[in-house]
Amino acid sequence: MTSNAPTRQPPAHAETNPFLFDDLSTPAHRLCDWSEVQRISQRGVSLLEVLIAVLVLAIGVLGAASLQLNAVRYSASAGHTTHASFIAYDMLDRMRANAADLASYATSVSGACDPDAAAPASILASDKGDFAQAVTCQLPSGEASVQVVGDKATINISWSEARIVAGQNDTEFVVSSIVRRTP
Repeated sequence: MTSNAPTRQPPAHAETNPFLFDDLSTPAHRLCDWSEVQRISQRGVSLLEVLIAVLVLAIGVLGAASLQLNAVRYSASAGHTTHASFIAYDMLDRMRANAADLASYATSVSGACDPDAAAPASILASDKGDFAQAVTCQLPSGEASVQVVGDKATINISWSEARIVAGQNDTEFVVSSIVRRTP
Protein backbone atom coordinates (compact mmCIF):
# COMPACT_ATOMS: atom_id res chain seq x y z
CA MET A 1 0.00 0.00 0.00
CA THR A 2 1.32 3.11 -1.10
CA SER A 3 -0.09 6.36 -0.11
CA ASN A 4 -0.47 9.23 -2.45
CA ALA A 5 -0.13 11.80 0.30
CA PRO A 6 2.81 14.07 -0.22
CA THR A 7 5.60 13.68 2.32
CA ARG A 8 7.13 16.72 3.88
CA GLN A 9 10.70 17.30 2.94
CA PRO A 10 13.11 19.39 5.02
CA PRO A 11 14.36 22.60 3.47
CA ALA A 12 17.69 22.51 1.65
CA HIS A 13 19.58 24.28 4.46
CA ALA A 14 18.51 21.57 6.97
CA GLU A 15 20.91 19.12 5.40
CA THR A 16 23.88 21.31 6.25
CA ASN A 17 22.62 22.30 9.72
CA PRO A 18 20.02 19.99 11.30
CA PHE A 19 19.22 22.55 14.01
CA LEU A 20 17.76 24.98 11.52
CA PHE A 21 14.95 22.63 10.47
CA ASP A 22 11.59 24.38 10.87
CA ASP A 23 9.28 21.41 11.33
CA LEU A 24 8.01 21.38 14.96
CA SER A 25 7.31 17.65 14.98
CA THR A 26 10.86 16.49 14.30
CA PRO A 27 13.42 15.67 17.00
CA ALA A 28 15.93 17.98 15.33
CA HIS A 29 13.70 20.97 15.94
CA ARG A 30 13.08 19.97 19.55
CA LEU A 31 16.86 19.91 20.07
CA CYS A 32 17.13 23.33 18.51
CA ASP A 33 14.34 24.67 20.68
CA TRP A 34 15.86 23.19 23.88
CA SER A 35 19.35 24.51 23.12
CA GLU A 36 17.88 27.92 22.38
CA VAL A 37 16.10 27.91 25.76
CA GLN A 38 19.35 26.92 27.47
CA ARG A 39 21.26 29.63 25.64
CA ILE A 40 18.74 32.30 26.62
CA SER A 41 18.63 31.18 30.27
CA GLN A 42 22.43 31.30 30.47
CA ARG A 43 22.70 34.96 29.51
CA GLY A 44 24.56 36.96 32.19
CA VAL A 45 25.65 33.88 34.15
CA SER A 46 29.28 34.19 33.07
CA LEU A 47 29.28 37.86 34.17
CA LEU A 48 27.91 36.81 37.54
CA GLU A 49 30.60 34.13 37.83
CA VAL A 50 33.28 36.70 37.07
CA LEU A 51 31.89 39.11 39.71
CA ILE A 52 31.86 36.36 42.34
CA ALA A 53 35.42 35.36 41.43
CA VAL A 54 36.58 38.99 41.73
CA LEU A 55 34.86 39.28 45.12
CA VAL A 56 36.56 36.13 46.41
CA LEU A 57 39.91 37.36 45.06
CA ALA A 58 39.45 40.79 46.70
CA ILE A 59 38.68 39.20 50.07
CA GLY A 60 41.80 37.04 49.74
CA VAL A 61 44.00 40.02 48.86
CA LEU A 62 42.64 42.04 51.80
CA GLY A 63 43.32 39.12 54.12
CA ALA A 64 46.88 38.83 52.85
CA ALA A 65 47.42 42.59 53.27
CA SER A 66 46.13 42.41 56.84
CA LEU A 67 48.50 39.54 57.61
CA GLN A 68 51.42 41.49 56.15
CA LEU A 69 50.55 44.59 58.19
CA ASN A 70 50.37 42.60 61.42
CA ALA A 71 53.66 40.87 60.60
CA VAL A 72 55.37 44.24 60.17
CA ARG A 73 53.89 45.50 63.47
CA TYR A 74 54.97 42.45 65.44
CA SER A 75 58.39 42.51 63.81
CA ALA A 76 58.95 46.13 64.86
CA SER A 77 57.78 45.38 68.39
CA ALA A 78 60.09 42.36 68.59
CA GLY A 79 62.97 44.52 67.35
CA HIS A 80 62.43 47.02 70.16
CA THR A 81 62.29 44.21 72.72
CA THR A 82 65.54 42.79 71.34
CA HIS A 83 67.24 46.19 71.56
CA ALA A 84 66.06 46.60 75.16
CA SER A 85 67.40 43.15 75.99
CA PHE A 86 70.80 43.93 74.46
CA ILE A 87 70.99 47.26 76.32
CA ALA A 88 70.06 45.69 79.67
CA TYR A 89 72.46 42.77 79.40
CA ASP A 90 75.25 45.08 78.20
CA MET A 91 74.76 47.19 81.32
CA LEU A 92 74.79 44.07 83.53
CA ASP A 93 78.06 42.94 81.92
CA ARG A 94 79.58 46.38 82.51
CA MET A 95 78.47 46.23 86.14
CA ARG A 96 80.11 42.81 86.52
CA ALA A 97 83.33 44.15 85.01
CA ASN A 98 83.37 47.07 87.48
CA ALA A 99 81.87 45.30 90.50
CA ALA A 100 83.87 47.43 92.95
CA ASP A 101 81.62 50.44 92.14
CA LEU A 102 78.40 48.41 91.96
CA ALA A 103 76.29 50.65 94.21
CA SER A 104 77.23 53.70 92.08
CA TYR A 105 75.50 52.23 89.01
CA ALA A 106 72.04 53.05 90.38
CA THR A 107 70.61 55.59 87.93
CA SER A 108 67.51 56.77 86.10
CA VAL A 109 67.35 57.71 82.41
CA SER A 110 64.70 59.69 80.53
CA GLY A 111 64.50 62.52 78.07
CA ALA A 112 65.59 63.12 74.52
CA CYS A 113 68.46 61.50 72.68
CA ASP A 114 71.81 63.30 73.04
CA PRO A 115 74.24 61.64 70.60
CA ASP A 116 76.91 64.31 71.18
CA ALA A 117 77.35 63.79 74.92
CA ALA A 118 80.72 64.79 76.32
CA ALA A 119 83.31 62.06 76.81
CA PRO A 120 83.19 60.87 80.43
CA ALA A 121 86.28 60.84 82.60
CA SER A 122 85.77 57.50 84.39
CA ILE A 123 84.65 53.99 83.53
CA LEU A 124 81.53 54.40 85.70
CA ALA A 125 80.58 57.67 83.96
CA SER A 126 81.27 56.10 80.55
CA ASP A 127 79.06 53.08 81.36
CA LYS A 128 76.22 55.30 82.57
CA GLY A 129 76.54 57.63 79.56
CA ASP A 130 76.54 54.75 77.06
CA PHE A 131 73.50 53.24 78.81
CA ALA A 132 71.61 56.56 78.75
CA GLN A 133 72.47 57.16 75.10
CA ALA A 134 71.42 53.63 74.08
CA VAL A 135 68.07 53.85 75.90
CA THR A 136 67.12 57.31 74.63
CA CYS A 137 68.50 57.00 71.09
CA GLN A 138 67.68 53.39 70.15
CA LEU A 139 64.21 53.08 71.67
CA PRO A 140 61.24 55.40 70.96
CA SER A 141 60.58 57.54 74.06
CA GLY A 142 62.92 55.25 75.98
CA GLU A 143 63.23 55.45 79.74
CA ALA A 144 65.19 53.27 82.15
CA SER A 145 66.23 52.78 85.71
CA VAL A 146 68.95 50.73 87.39
CA GLN A 147 68.42 49.69 90.99
CA VAL A 148 71.13 48.03 93.05
CA VAL A 149 70.30 46.27 96.30
CA GLY A 150 73.26 44.45 97.81
CA ASP A 151 74.69 42.23 95.07
CA LYS A 152 71.52 42.21 93.00
CA ALA A 153 70.88 44.65 90.15
CA THR A 154 67.48 45.25 88.51
CA ILE A 155 67.26 47.05 85.19
CA ASN A 156 63.90 48.34 84.04
CA ILE A 157 63.62 49.68 80.46
CA SER A 158 60.40 51.01 78.94
CA TRP A 159 59.55 52.50 75.54
CA SER A 160 56.54 53.66 73.55
CA GLU A 161 54.76 51.35 71.12
CA ALA A 162 52.26 54.08 70.10
CA ARG A 163 53.88 54.43 66.70
CA ILE A 164 53.31 50.74 65.97
CA VAL A 165 49.77 50.44 67.41
CA ALA A 166 47.83 53.62 68.15
CA GLY A 167 46.91 53.99 71.80
CA GLN A 168 49.28 51.22 72.91
CA ASN A 169 50.68 51.51 76.43
CA ASP A 170 54.41 51.65 77.00
CA THR A 171 56.18 48.29 76.83
CA GLU A 172 58.45 47.37 79.70
CA PHE A 173 61.45 45.04 79.88
CA VAL A 174 62.75 44.11 83.34
CA VAL A 175 65.80 41.98 84.09
CA SER A 176 67.32 41.17 87.49
CA SER A 177 70.62 39.48 88.15
CA ILE A 178 73.12 38.85 90.87
CA VAL A 179 76.12 40.84 89.74
CA ARG A 180 78.69 39.62 92.26
CA ARG A 181 78.87 37.08 95.01
CA THR A 182 79.93 38.31 98.38
CA PRO A 183 82.05 35.69 100.18
